Amino acid sequence: VQSRKDSIWESVNAAVKRVGGVVPEACRGDLLSEVANLVESPTIVIGKYEDKFLGLPKDILVMVMRKHQRYFPVYKPGSDELLPYFVTVANGAIDEDKVREGNEAVIRARFEDAQFFYEVDRKSTLEDVRPKLSGTTFQKELGSLLDKTLRVENIVHGLAELCRVDEEARLV
Repeated sequence: VQSRKDSIWESVNAAVKRVGGVVPEACRGDLLSEVANLVESPTIVIGKYEDKFLGLPKDILVMVMRKHQRYFPVYKPGSDELLPYFVTVANGAIDEDKVREGNEAVIRARFEDAQFFYEVDRKSTLEDVRPKLSGTTFQKELGSLLDKTLRVENIVHGLAELCRVDEEARLV
């Protein structure tokens, strides 16, 4: 498996160089291991998504790519700014154009969903949605998420006081 991981990593990096990007070292961990365990004969495919999605928070885009699709996100070199590309790893001989088109359609749909929910969420304040926490059980014996929130609120000020910082930026 290690040789397959190394081969995939080298191929992913070669592919993103062709579009002027890089894949962060952080992807070399869990994502690379998962992908290497999913394919026996890796074929690298680089896809593109619409620039308009770059207006969404980067964390949302990366989560969708990494967690939901197992895509490698592509960044501008020396930056934490995303480029509108992703890398996927197919298994075996494929029609690369069809696989690329299919994956681009999937990421477009995922990003459109993310954009919709992000925009809906931004229409409400946390204070507006807080009462809804009462309808979600945190843990059977501990009550709802609202109950948990109230417990945290009750202890946070005391914890903050215990952690106050003196003028030399050391904990007192």
